[in-house]
Amino acid sequence: MSAYIIGVTDADLMSLRNTNLPVYIRLHTAGLESDYALLLREASLMNWKKEDTRVLWMDYVFRKLSLTAYYSYGLFKADAGITEESDERKRDIVGHDVYGAIRHLHRPTMEFYRYTNYNELTPEEKNFSKRVGWRSLLNLLDPLLIGKTGFRIKNDIRFNAALGYGMAPFGDYIDEHVWLSTQRLNAHIYLRQYENKNSWFPAFGVDMYGMKMTRSLLVDIALHGWMQPNDLSFTNKNGKAGGAVEVTGKYRFFYRNSGVKGMSVNVGITAKTKGFLLEDMYLDKHIGLRLGTSIWL
Repeated sequence: MSAYIIGVTDADLMSLRNTNLPVYIRLHTAGLESDYALLLREASLMNWKKEDTRVLWMDYVFRKLSLTAYYSYGLFKADAGITEESDERKRDIVGHDVYGAIRHLHRPTMEFYRYTNYNELTPEEKNFSKRVGWRSLLNLLDPLLIGKTGFRIKNDIRFNAALGYGMAPFGDYIDEHVWLSTQRLNAHIYLRQYENKNSWFPAFGVDMYGMKMTRSLLVDIALHGWMQPNDLSFTNKNGKAGGAVEVTGKYRFFYRNSGVKGMSVNVGITAKTKGFLLEDMYLDKHIGLRLGTSIWL
C-alpha cells in the first residue's frame, strides 16, 4: 500500500543531495505539497460557491485527514514498514517522506540510504518529527471539514477562514487563510510563517479569481511575497526577500444555456524570484508559461 517512484540510482540521488540539498528535500515533500495545493484549490471552489460541496467535500475531507495522519507519524513513533529492495532501481526514491526529509535536513552528509525508520532518527530529529506532527493538526481547524462554506457579513459579502500546515525544502510553515466572496470579486488571502531549524520568516499572498474584463475575458491574478532563509538553508538565520506574480487569462469563445455552456482558451504566466513557491517546480528565479483550455458546465 505504498506509493513508489522507481528507476533512479543511488549515485544520482547522492549527487543531487550533495549538490542541491533543497531540491533533494523537495523530492520528499513534493507529494505532500501537491495534496496541500489541491486542498487549497478545492477550498476556494467551495468557499466561493464555484463548486457544490456534494462534488468535492468527500475528497476534501479524506485528503486532509490523510495528509494530517501522514505528517503525524512521529507522534506515534510509527514506522512505514518497508525495507530497501535488493535492486536499487526498484526502490522508492525516498521511502517515508517525513522521516527522510527530517534526517537529511539535520544530517545531509551522513552515509546515504533511502528508507528511514523512526528508531534511526537522532533525539533532535525525533523532536523535530513531533514538531511536524503537532503542527499538522492545525490543518483540522477548518470549517469546511464540517461542511461550512462560509459566514455572511452582508447580503453580498461572505467569508471563510482556516489554518494550514506543510513542509518546505528548508523546514516547514504555518498558514492562516481567508476567503472572501462578493458579487464582483472572489479572493483568497494568506499569511504564512516559515521556519527552518530555529528561525522564522514571514510571507503573504493574495489570489483574485475570475475578474471580468469583458463579457468573454476573465483574469485571475495572484501575488506572493516572502522572506526565506538565504540559499534555502535549514540552519541559516538570515533571510532574503522574494516574490512572484501569476496571471491567467481565460477567453470564452461560445455560450450556451445547457449542457456544455462554453469553452475557453487559457494563457498563464508566472514570474518569480529565487525561493520556494507552492506548486512551482523551480526553486531558482523563473518565468513560466501555461497554455490550456477549460470546459464550462
